[in-house]
Amino acid sequence: MDGGKIQFLGGNQLAALENHSYKPGLAGVDGTAPASYRGTASGVIVLFSLPFAAAADVARRRISFDVTSQPLAIVGETFPAGAINYQFLETQNGVVDFAISGPAKAKGSKVLGGLLTNGVSVAGTLSGGVLNIPVDASFRFVTKTSGLDVEFKLFFKGKLVAKEGTAPEQPLVKFEPFVSAQPLKLFWSPSYKLQRATTLSPLNWADFATVSPVSIPTIQPGEYFRVVHK
Repeated sequence: MDGGKIQFLGGNQLAALENHSYKPGLAGVDGTAPASYRGTASGVIVLFSLPFAAAADVARRRISFDVTSQPLAIVGETFPAGAINYQFLETQNGVVDFAISGPAKAKGSKVLGGLLTNGVSVAGTLSGGVLNIPVDASFRFVTKTSGLDVEFKLFFKGKLVAKEGTAPEQPLVKFEPFVSAQPLKLFWSPSYKLQRATTLSPLNWADFATVSPVSIPTIQPGEYFRVVHK
């Protein structure tokens, strides 16, 4: 903030927690998997010029945003929240997994990237060192699966709150110097947990450890690790 203006410079990471498991599973398979958001939809699919009812389960996973803006004037305690840009952090590999049921069954996954449409019509506020930003953003995409063009429109609504002079805990990961043929020791922040995957296509992240540190044998086949909120 400077001279009665506020600006969001980027380099942020607003990440949604994945505290629950939702349908469908990864890449739209049967079952559930950890996700930050879930949704259901119903509509009509036209096949051979005939309308058929269809439904879909949708799960949004590893969703993270960056926030940017031009300098925004603060009038009194308010500023135009509709001028803020929200963009998917593509380095987090955020996805929408979906499964469509009905006469035209389809399943799949779409990696999310690019800018969202900011539809906020009310102001953000900065009062008493507390920043409140209303969020009403959407993202539309069309993907082809099982021979169908499937259109989705995702909505993200809520409020971002931050206090002056505070910063969220970062998912710090560090490790001891690596010694050949010895286990690799990983450390991470207390409010996070460690997950492991054995393949990246398809992804199969699963909880590995909730308490830091942990020793990882280096003589096993290739593995992938990440930290996420508990």
